[in-house]
Amino acid sequence: MLELGGDLRLRTAGQLSTVLAKVLLDRGRVVLDLSGLTVSWSPALMIFCSALARAGGWPLARLVIVGADARLTDVLRGTRVAEAIPLADSWDQAMVLIHLRPPRISRRMDIPSVTEAGVLARSMVGDACTDWRIEPLSAVSKLVATELVTNVVDHARTSSGLTLTLTPLGLRISVRDWAPASAAQLAKLGDTEGPGRGLLLVDGLSSHWGVIPYDDGKTVWSHLALTGNGS
Repeated sequence: MLELGGDLRLRTAGQLSTVLAKVLLDRGRVVLDLSGLTVSWSPALMIFCSALARAGGWPLARLVIVGADARLTDVLRGTRVAEAIPLADSWDQAMVLIHLRPPRISRRMDIPSVTEAGVLARSMVGDACTDWRIEPLSAVSKLVATELVTNVVDHARTSSGLTLTLTPLGLRISVRDWAPASAAQLAKLGDTEGPGRGLLLVDGLSSHWGVIPYDDGKTVWSHLALTGNGS
């Protein structure tokens, strides 16, 4: 069990995320006791999800929260953290929940801007589809992830963060880069003229897809509907 105390705020969130990800990598399964924790900035609670994804996510890394009071429990549910990290009322219940797959599971990998980026993406996606028992999505997921990561290498020319998130609605593949783009450049992301295929392949394979711009880059995401039971 890992006990957290004090006040969780923006200033401490990054450090805690790094520590938690390391503990998850070392131990694999962690029960997080929040009975001594207060939260001044509720978005900081998302670090629990990000740390879990960085450590490989279910089933490689498993996290259960225990000891949250009524107010914190409401916040964890309101921010949807509870969809990815089960909330237990007791230690005994935590021991049961840590063996069960939560409704929302994620896995994240940092990928350098190298020619082998697509190979790294395909390997991660293939492993996740096997671990999550969604092999029917493996081939199309590899194609989409490869295209998105390669697009970053060829055009954004930065490293990228590849995140896979599985929910009952399907699989979301997200690739974050660190190359800011103007409105005109964002509008041309799907242009198939010039070098490369743009995002034509992604458009054809995805149920839907989109772009989220930030001041320091963007995320291009694709949603794939489940073709099996995903159980």
